[in-house]
Amino acid sequence: MRLQLNARNQGSAARRAKSVMRRGGLVVYPTDTVYGLGADATKEEAVNAVYLAKGRPSDKAISVAVANLEQVKPLARLDSKLESILSRMLPGPYTVLLHPTMELPHLSVSGKIGIRIPQHPFALMLCRDFPITCTSANLSGKPGPRAVSEVTVVADMIIDAGPCPLGRESTVIDFSSHRPRVLRRGSGDLGLIRQAVLDLGLPGLDQ
Repeated sequence: MRLQLNARNQGSAARRAKSVMRRGGLVVYPTDTVYGLGADATKEEAVNAVYLAKGRPSDKAISVAVANLEQVKPLARLDSKLESILSRMLPGPYTVLLHPTMELPHLSVSGKIGIRIPQHPFALMLCRDFPITCTSANLSGKPGPRAVSEVTVVADMIIDAGPCPLGRESTVIDFSSHRPRVLRRGSGDLGLIRQAVLDLGLPGLDQ
């Protein structure tokens, strides 16, 4: 099923997409960076279906999208400094690696969980009720799709919103140690992150 998104049908499209995911299905959806492959992140079988659709090795993590910082707190351990940094970064084109709680053990790899709060109104609508997977809608090793025409996975529903605003995958930053470290440079302003880290007295940002 493919649905063309417009200003009038966003609410109904989000409801249909969430219904598909609640049943264990997969949805291709637009974000600020590239198109994502969404599943209900609380369902281990649905997450496994994402791995299969992408041909992704099981030792490589799949990130989770949520709509706000309050939704992060049940999933990852946050202290006041880290919460302050994230509030300056998110929503935005960043994936942050954090120490997980036991809420979603099937999404924790090497003692970390990846979290995104996309700066895209439709993506935020999709993850407002429950966390969804936030991995690019491509076969493992292929470029992230900037438009639906570049999607290389099979899904139950595709939401076509035209080209993604940034067209480049998110920057990945590991906040699980004392000194934050950039693991992948993508979309976003590293200067903003570096300043937020320094303002709170942390030792800087490794690249």
